[in-house]
Amino acid sequence: MKKIEKIFLYVFLFLLPFNIKKFIASPLKIEPLTEFNALFLYLSDILIISILFLWLIRLIKTKRFKSKKLPLWSYFLIFFIAFLFLSLISSQNLAVSSYFLVKISLAIGLFLYLRLNLTKKIFLNILKVFTLGGLIQSLIALGQCIYQSSLGFRYLGESIIASNLSGVAKIDLLGGKLIRSYGTFAHPNILACFLLLALYSTVYLSLKHKSVYLFSLPIISLGLILTFSRAVLFLGLVSLIIFFVRNYLKTKNKEILKPILILFISFTIFSLIFLPYLTNRFNVQKEEQAVSLRVFYNKASYQIVKTSPFTGIGLGSFMVKLKAMYPNLENWQYQPVHNIYLLITSEVGIFGLIAFLLFLFFFLIQYLPPGVQKPEVSTFIILASLFLTLGLFDHFFLTINQGILMFWLVLGITNREI
Repeated sequence: MKKIEKIFLYVFLFLLPFNIKKFIASPLKIEPLTEFNALFLYLSDILIISILFLWLIRLIKTKRFKSKKLPLWSYFLIFFIAFLFLSLISSQNLAVSSYFLVKISLAIGLFLYLRLNLTKKIFLNILKVFTLGGLIQSLIALGQCIYQSSLGFRYLGESIIASNLSGVAKIDLLGGKLIRSYGTFAHPNILACFLLLALYSTVYLSLKHKSVYLFSLPIISLGLILTFSRAVLFLGLVSLIIFFVRNYLKTKNKEILKPILILFISFTIFSLIFLPYLTNRFNVQKEEQAVSLRVFYNKASYQIVKTSPFTGIGLGSFMVKLKAMYPNLENWQYQPVHNIYLLITSEVGIFGLIAFLLFLFFFLIQYLPPGVQKPEVSTFIILASLFLTLGLFDHFFLTINQGILMFWLVLGITNREI
């Protein structure tokens, strides 16, 4: 039974970047259909349900339901889940709220599965799958950059992209447009987060196991550059510097200089090649659409919180409320607020946000005492902290399938027992 679970787990991890899904319904009647305004059944949903079901059967057969003291963070996680359920009462659309409740519940189930079943061997295999996924996605990203369109992997979840399509993430420069690479993810920013996860996994494997993994770093670095994701590139590089400095000071292992050198050369070369586009992206103006819309959504969120501070408006209901408040926006402008903390407060209420923050605080603080942080643990504590920071600027960790799963996956593989 446990072997079958592992097979399903590895298949799930390998297929995570491939956004394979089946459309179910569009209760909000908002075009174009996106992952945060329509309902889909994902292949990942079926695999997670299978893993959790097999785990439950194994626990029943082996009678391993042992009562032991729960860590403090688990109580606040329970409170957070309870507030997610309570938000259904005030939901603006019960179908959408129930759908997102299932999505987040499955991701939390996966988090708990990893917390209780992660071994050193499984941990290393997970990192190897992430490295392989990073290589595949980087090559797809390169192909999309060269051809400036999608590559025809529609059934693997690739978005339909072209420079002349509205709503496609692109960079305008000197009258031309350069598409930001999507891979098979729903958005370049989500691809960037996955490639950063793959980069961390590859660096760890190269330091702890085989230097052959070093050859993957330039390819994954190129894929990361091609997303042109400002927040991920800037904060990701800062987090990598923290990771390298911390590990070198703690271990004095000169082997760490190899990935540092390779990454430095890779990012320098690729940055010079795409310098005009990177300069354009990092020249942030208040008037640009990405900034002005974020400000607009933040203000809308504050208004929503004022009207329903304690109960929220229900999971997935931000766009419903936004449409009622601003009925004359273009359809593509109806999006969640680009801040997961404001989104939780708007949809689940202040108490839901407090429960979520306390869960994260007590979960992360357990790794602070001296001697607790093993290298593999500190690696993903840094990455988890980065994801939480990125949550200030985007919503996909709460609204888009791949983002939701990545967030809880990183927390799940951060395990002091491995």
